[in-house]
Amino acid sequence: MGFKFEDHIESIFTWKLDSRVEEKVKDTCLYKYVSNLRNIWLPSRHMKDQINSYDATDKSFSINGKKIYLGLEDVFFITGLPIKGRPVTVDESLLKDEFEEYFGLPTSKGTTFSVPLLKEFESLPEIASDDRITKSTRAYLLYILGCVIFPSSWRKFELPYAFLHFVKNVEDVDKYAWGAAVLANTHNALKRKTQSLLGANGLLLSIFMMVHIPSIVMCFPNPNSWPLCLDYWNCNNRSAFAK
Repeated sequence: MGFKFEDHIESIFTWKLDSRVEEKVKDTCLYKYVSNLRNIWLPSRHMKDQINSYDATDKSFSINGKKIYLGLEDVFFITGLPIKGRPVTVDESLLKDEFEEYFGLPTSKGTTFSVPLLKEFESLPEIASDDRITKSTRAYLLYILGCVIFPSSWRKFELPYAFLHFVKNVEDVDKYAWGAAVLANTHNALKRKTQSLLGANGLLLSIFMMVHIPSIVMCFPNPNSWPLCLDYWNCNNRSAFAK
């Protein structure tokens, strides 16, 4: 049976980014991360045994008889996302009314919204007010969080309404420890995984496994690249992986 990362990384490429929004987000760590991604193939079937060796008790993988730990430094060197800063903590009871009022999108009885609904703010008219551009900017940053940073963290491609708090001020986006949040989210997802499905950051785990199991690849991103995901495209084809 094959193994699949249940993420939404391919969805980020469907967003046609307006230049006015790009100007606002271009210096953020979130934009820098996704702007260097490509529509990639993740070698999940080559890593099924390794992923399934995860021990939730001590948060380790068993690889070639050794325990290997995925930690903060791994996340930082692979993704480039900050591991120090404000904690990304969510009070899911907050901001539901503010989210509905701001975006004018329907809200459910729960504490999460459907990420694809944000696509409504993808296109901007030729002449757009500052408020409309800001709204599209916030929607795009939330879309990044749902597609790439925290893929499938919440079932049915959803995020808590409270995530609006993290993108209200674009200049504050880089003040959050996104890398630390990705690490916590990944370990939580590994605890919930099934034998064939994992809702987590597939790119992070793919490169992590490539580093520790060189036998599964025939080439590898330049170790002098930072972050490593920038050079991942050099190995981004099926022929690069061992049969």
